[in-house]
Amino acid sequence: MKFGIGICPDDPRIYYDGKRVGDDYDAIIPRIDLPHTDFGFMVLRQFQAMDTYVTDTAYSLELCRDKMRCMQYLMRQGVPFPTTGFAHSKEGYDKMIKTVGGAPLIIKLNEGTEGIGVFLAKDEKVAKNYLQTFQQFDAKVMLQEFLSDYAGTDIRVVVIGGEVIGGIMRESQDGDFRANVALGAKGKVADLSQEEIDVSLKAAEAMGLSMAGVDLMRTKSGPSIIEVNSAQDFTGPDLAEALLGIDLAGMMIEFAVKGKEAFDRGEGVWLRDDIIPPPKVAPV
Repeated sequence: MKFGIGICPDDPRIYYDGKRVGDDYDAIIPRIDLPHTDFGFMVLRQFQAMDTYVTDTAYSLELCRDKMRCMQYLMRQGVPFPTTGFAHSKEGYDKMIKTVGGAPLIIKLNEGTEGIGVFLAKDEKVAKNYLQTFQQFDAKVMLQEFLSDYAGTDIRVVVIGGEVIGGIMRESQDGDFRANVALGAKGKVADLSQEEIDVSLKAAEAMGLSMAGVDLMRTKSGPSIIEVNSAQDFTGPDLAEALLGIDLAGMMIEFAVKGKEAFDRGEGVWLRDDIIPPPKVAPV
């Protein structure tokens, strides 16, 4: 929060701790935590406005941070994910509960990380109580189909520069339906199928991300995307660097160096803040 920005047509500026720093950086690898979302995006957009190379744009990061928008963009690209709904009035609750297959169902805060703000409603009465409670606080929530046969297990696929680096299977250790390592899940290396690789790359592309952690569940009908992360955690005994035996931070830096070279040649999607692939499905 020590940043300050000067939005001047002829001389845009960025300050850190009172010192002008905007011209000191060749490349930015954005990693913005949830409490500083709005401020972090504002600073990142300022770097972009000053023609500083960024590995991923504020626009793409905003899509990932907003879970509902993320699902809508995945839908446009034909990427598979659990049936999802949104309602902000009592009149819409019954319809949306029915849309996602009824209870039990998942309720998620529209913004959240590490499994926080994700709830399992075992019946419709509990689901409506959650929805009415969040409505009182004007909190945006979404409903999602509960894939009960696969609860407590998911796969984090690491994507950098249009390539899948590897995958980690995460398994809950206490019966929790969530498989977040931050909540106690354990990880192991996942042997990814070609379909899982393809759908993960498609999900990252749909968000316009160069670096992503794509979370998916294995189902009878194939991989189903449950989240796309723009600032994945990868350090720790149950996370990507340790389990895959790679220097993931180093790979990100290497990609940024190559990306900067391409940027200087006038190449790359980062030259605009709104470039997202066109929809792969016909408009309704």
